[in-house]
Amino acid sequence: MTVSVLAHPAASVTMRPVARLTDTGGSRVYSVAFSPDSRTLATGDDNGTTYLWNVGTGQQTGKVTDPGPAGVHSVAFSPAGRTLAAGDSNGVNYLWHLAARHLAGALNNPVILGVESLAFSPDGRSQAVACLDGNIYLWDLVTGHLTATLPAGGIDAVDALAFSPDGRRLAATDSSNAVYLWDVVTGRTVVLTGPSTVGFKSVTFSPSGRTLAAGASNGSSYLWDVATGHLAATLTGTDTAGLDSVAFSPNGRTLAAGATDGTASLWNVP
Repeated sequence: MTVSVLAHPAASVTMRPVARLTDTGGSRVYSVAFSPDSRTLATGDDNGTTYLWNVGTGQQTGKVTDPGPAGVHSVAFSPAGRTLAAGDSNGVNYLWHLAARHLAGALNNPVILGVESLAFSPDGRSQAVACLDGNIYLWDLVTGHLTATLPAGGIDAVDALAFSPDGRRLAATDSSNAVYLWDVVTGRTVVLTGPSTVGFKSVTFSPSGRTLAAGASNGSSYLWDVATGHLAATLTGTDTAGLDSVAFSPNGRTLAAGATDGTASLWNVP
């Protein structure tokens, strides 16, 4: 069953980013993710490189390169922070051991289509991977086995997905102006709608699970109250480049947004 929730209008908040990190290769930044301790930011680009940044200094600390090679469309840290997952445009999800910077494994999805988004479950034992065929694939990371294929239920190719902190919900976006909340236990889907003139390509939950943020094609980030489905805030910056990825810091106070112009902006969330 699908329930549509109309978003209430919210006032726009204009702020300047507190830092700007520029991709070394000048490539499009497809995805960003904070490490669990907030000290490292990973940015994946369309040249197949994932860069690691020191959040405090803004300096680049390392990189890993897709063996494909193929563009890195999604990156995510494991909950323990020891593993970095990077999904590429060939439908492969590579798992990197961060301490040694070596490849720990690869998950080959059933379709040779780009990985649009991936997410670790909160306990770190499984992973959800959304591909361009519109399906979400669930993997057991302990055994390396594919455990389920979840049709997105009316959604086109899934651009982004995220687990809620309690693991009960998956949030997914497509090219429309809606964000879908899927209960992984009951299958019930709630639709959160935004402005009709924008599309959403990225989504994330706050650490408390009470707020859902989505990055839009107009360069703004939209924040919903998960309990009510109401639009709580719109973060509008000085740039209009579309946001391909958004991520909260573990304390929920900072939102990172990766844009189509090759920059990653950091926001102090009010």
